[in-house]
Amino acid sequence: MQQHERVSRARYRRGGAVWSAAAASLVCALAAAVPAATPESGVAELDEVQITATVPRPLQDYIEFPRYDSVVLSPGGTQIATGWTEDNYQRQLSFYAFPSMKRGHVELLQAPLGVVDIRWANEHQVLIQPDWPAHGFLRLRHALDSIMVFDVEGRNPQSIHPLSGASYSMDPVGDMRREEQVASGPKQFNTGRSDNRKNGTNPAREAQGPVRLIEARTAVADQALFQTTRTDQDGNTDGYGAFLLNLRDHKQSRVALLPLPDGHMITGPEHQVAVLSGVTAHNEQVVYYLPPAARAAGRDWQLRVHGAPGERGLTPVAWTGSGEEYYALDGRDLATRAVVVWNAADNTQRLLYRNPDADMDTVSLDPAGKPWMFAGTGHFPVYWYPDPAHPLAQLHHTLAQRLPNEQVDVTSATDDLAFAVVRVSSGARPPVYLVVDVKTAKPLTSMLTYPKLKGSRLSPVDAIELHARDGVTLHAYLTTPLDIKGKPRRGLPLLVIAHDGPRGQPSDYRYEFERQLFASRGYAVLQVNHRGMSGRGAAFERLGDGQWGRQVQDDFIDATRWALKDGVAAAGQVCFIGAGYGAYSALMAAAREPDLFQCVIGVGGVYDLPALVGNDGQIPPDIRRAFGSDPDELKARSPVDNAASVKAKVLLIQQQEDEHIPPEQSSRMRSALKAAGNAPQWEVIGTEHSGYFTLEDRAAVYTRMLAFLKKQIDRDE
Repeated sequence: MQQHERVSRARYRRGGAVWSAAAASLVCALAAAVPAATPESGVAELDEVQITATVPRPLQDYIEFPRYDSVVLSPGGTQIATGWTEDNYQRQLSFYAFPSMKRGHVELLQAPLGVVDIRWANEHQVLIQPDWPAHGFLRLRHALDSIMVFDVEGRNPQSIHPLSGASYSMDPVGDMRREEQVASGPKQFNTGRSDNRKNGTNPAREAQGPVRLIEARTAVADQALFQTTRTDQDGNTDGYGAFLLNLRDHKQSRVALLPLPDGHMITGPEHQVAVLSGVTAHNEQVVYYLPPAARAAGRDWQLRVHGAPGERGLTPVAWTGSGEEYYALDGRDLATRAVVVWNAADNTQRLLYRNPDADMDTVSLDPAGKPWMFAGTGHFPVYWYPDPAHPLAQLHHTLAQRLPNEQVDVTSATDDLAFAVVRVSSGARPPVYLVVDVKTAKPLTSMLTYPKLKGSRLSPVDAIELHARDGVTLHAYLTTPLDIKGKPRRGLPLLVIAHDGPRGQPSDYRYEFERQLFASRGYAVLQVNHRGMSGRGAAFERLGDGQWGRQVQDDFIDATRWALKDGVAAAGQVCFIGAGYGAYSALMAAAREPDLFQCVIGVGGVYDLPALVGNDGQIPPDIRRAFGSDPDELKARSPVDNAASVKAKVLLIQQQEDEHIPPEQSSRMRSALKAAGNAPQWEVIGTEHSGYFTLEDRAAVYTRMLAFLKKQIDRDE
């Protein structure tokens, strides 16, 4: 270990790295501006009480599901629609009049449906895409293959089945369960090109695929555009594509086929489907273009970009408003992903912006579909405004400067850009939705996502930069409990937490309930973005190729040693926690450095690589480069084959049903540890159809974790 430091946010973007007087003024203004009828009070309470409140909140207050999500202003600014969660994941769609914040119609959704997307189609109707919890610990939710239409008065709600041409009953869960019984996905996909001899051939029947809202408001009033990859009743892949939905009679008409499944479609001039990008079955990044002359027919797509397997690609994200030019995110032949303007007609491009330290990954659009901000995540968020004079860009810049230690996202705005919804969050602040006046940046009302944590002391999350043993710079996040005087405590038991996924989404500065829960119980929490993680450019990703079980685990080990040397952690009181591939990291690190970790918790983990990838040795494309493909190497880097080296006490938690990782993986790890004379504590938790997505299941998981940690690494004072 050569160097380390707690990183100042000012290194990553302009603005102070401390809580400024301007920020304090904004918080005070917010407290004063909140009307009496608002659902919650403002940001100020969390900050004011943070200095004095010391009693930990009950576990349930940390693990509850966010109260509000998808807070969206109507086009004219008279209504707010939001997903709203009851105590046990009973989701509702709620409407509030604005600015009075008087609660209007509440639509109780079918349990345990959630809301992945809300779009206003007009001033009185919304389109929502429901989602369903995937089985597995802390995993994402699946978007269901339906679109639901509601109005603010609750009249005539509809569930729109993408290919039915008619409204179905309000039972998207039942639809999903029936579809789970049919054959798996299509083996041949209609490319929408006349030179494809296999157009329309597909042995599967009614294969389910994703539905995605493209535009809730198109050039024609009361008309929405969506896409789907479903096949029709006869298994014919001509049944998927882009569809216009008439919101008055709910009839649908297909306007384009799809050149590949699950591509991301965007529109060009006159709101017509024009570009689609995605990944082929061979993990190739591709971009298809539908020339103007072919748009009326919606077929004969032209392949414009075709990357090599596993390589970064080009992703168009929005029309520029000029000719056939599109804003795009480009990771080809560049150290970090950049913002470019791509000409679809001649396949040329020009560079607009590239950050040397962080990939640009997301785009924010105004109500007219114009990009006003691109964002990436280094150690802190990175923002770039294509037009700094845009009202939303000016609003965001003002708030980001006033709140330098916060993640600031503008999530929706009125058509006239007079009012906007802003989501404010950080490692130490649960998300708060603010409705603000765009011109003055003055908050008008707020909605707390975790209201039970109001007035609670939350632990600071520091961005850490350190060097691994071979000199590679690593980014990490350290969450440290505070003492009675509000100072970070030292010499604490340490939890190292690994994310799920061999590459996946890195840890960042957003709020995470898990690290705050553990910190509230007196543990320091260290999260490491090891080599191979996304977000820092192609070269850093390549450093992880073939290094899982070797240098990737050494990154965790080196970061743990830094925490011990720094004094934040106490020797002999270190536990490694991980879920999925994070559990793999935990067990392999404990085998690689047996005396460093006193305990390990693995939840639904990957432990036997050859068994996971199958007897034929075929490794899925997204992890091929991370793990390599040599059978002997896979065996050598499997925790089940290194169980004899693990000295740490182990808790294995397995779910009854996991859609991503076979439960047999945990059973094999359990058997290997027992054979090595280190029998693990074994827990099977979760109901068949809910996974860990009820509060009872979550509470059971964390109660067992905390009891295990107390026994293994807590010391009586």
